[in-house]
Amino acid sequence: MKNRFLNKISKIAVASFFVGSVALSSLNIDVFAARKYTETHDLNDDISYTYKDVDYDGEFDTLIIEGDGPMPTFKNTDAPWGIERYHIEEVIIEDGVKSISDNAFYEFDVLKEIEIPDSVRIIGEGAFYKCVRLQRIRIPDSVSIIESNSFGGCYEIKTITIPEGVTEIGSSAFIYCLKLEKVIFEGNDVEVIDSAAFFGCAIEELEIPDGVERIKENAFSNCKELKKVIIPESVVRIDTKAFDNCKALRAFEVDCRSILEYDDNWGFDEKYFIKEHNYRNGTCTICHEDEEDLSDNTEYVDWEYIVENTEYTFGTTTYDVKMSSRNTVVPYDVFDVLKGKNVVLNIKVDNTFSWSIKGKDIKTPREIDLGVEISDKKIPLNVMSEYTKDYNYTELELSGSGNFGLEAELTIDVGTINNGNKVDLYYYDPDDADSLEFIASSEVKNGKVTLPFTHASKYVIDMYKDKAKDDDDDNNSFGFDDFAAGENVIVKEIIL
Repeated sequence: MKNRFLNKISKIAVASFFVGSVALSSLNIDVFAARKYTETHDLNDDISYTYKDVDYDGEFDTLIIEGDGPMPTFKNTDAPWGIERYHIEEVIIEDGVKSISDNAFYEFDVLKEIEIPDSVRIIGEGAFYKCVRLQRIRIPDSVSIIESNSFGGCYEIKTITIPEGVTEIGSSAFIYCLKLEKVIFEGNDVEVIDSAAFFGCAIEELEIPDGVERIKENAFSNCKELKKVIIPESVVRIDTKAFDNCKALRAFEVDCRSILEYDDNWGFDEKYFIKEHNYRNGTCTICHEDEEDLSDNTEYVDWEYIVENTEYTFGTTTYDVKMSSRNTVVPYDVFDVLKGKNVVLNIKVDNTFSWSIKGKDIKTPREIDLGVEISDKKIPLNVMSEYTKDYNYTELELSGSGNFGLEAELTIDVGTINNGNKVDLYYYDPDDADSLEFIASSEVKNGKVTLPFTHASKYVIDMYKDKAKDDDDDNNSFGFDDFAAGENVIVKEIIL
């Protein structure tokens, strides 16, 4: 009896377990069946889109767009797939889609990859704006237009290749692509790089493709890692501040056949010009560093020639030396052999600055660095207010230090436009920061001004109109905003 009872209980338990398992299994099947791993929608008669949950975690992570025609235009996040923009990590656009429309993937925060087919012709305005995690993108050869803000704020993109077919890069197209280090132009079809196109990028070297005719305002502003720029002959206009605040810029090379028009300035500080350059009637001509200045017929000698040539004729002997921009030191031996003799040593630093030293003015021979640069304005304005009313002045700094042991005259090419203007030279002693010491005054003649120096330090140069000669001109004070803008000179390089 007892055994039959136990057997009955066991059968009931097994049956109950079986029924419960079947019920639970059925419930699970219903749950999983309710979860969708794909979902397809028709956007219009030409385009459809499909969501996929590739990793089966209950959230769509892939978007596939297919069809035969262009996408319609959207406003900001109004694209129908915009509701999934916080989940979609990959977008696949199938061959046949003709365009990526305006704001198509606006602020897709987690989008990392996208495949664009060769059928796409246009990448619309704001198409990938603020896709902050987008790391890789291939722009196919079929694309001809990259419109405004297409990739603005795509912080993670490091390299972008502009294919041959692209003719237009819109304004702010790559603005604030903070990690964009390299831009490769595969062809020469781009004609205009629009305003702020690469504003704030991390580009280090830039070679503008031959074919570009215009670089618009702020196109490469705030590219603080940019060290070198090469501009082809095709460029005829660079707009205002196209390279503004490019603090690391070391070399700016432009084909010497180019004649550039520009508005106000290119954005980098012209005070850093140490090579030859020409501003005249709104144009600027620039040559590569290895180009010869054919207008200079002077026969230059080197330091060794001067030291070895100790035989002097009656009258004044003149030596002309051209310095390297990176080696501006005159050896001790040169001053030693010239001391007290009837000679003149002319030293050309570049086509902006040149020195002249008379042998009879050499008192104590020593090695001297005669490098010259326009320095940042660091003298307190309350000090300068006593010497200039409009604060238009230039701070000049010599590379060496201490007394020269001689008097040297520095000639600066400031352009014939400044003929007749007066130039005052002041010495500034940082240890006596409350005042300037007046050194000399001179007048600009034939576009040049000559000033005396006896030691290397920081100086102030103030250029102004002589009021006595021009009483009718209300603007009687001129700064060196066009400093060293002499005529008949050519820029070879800009060094910061």
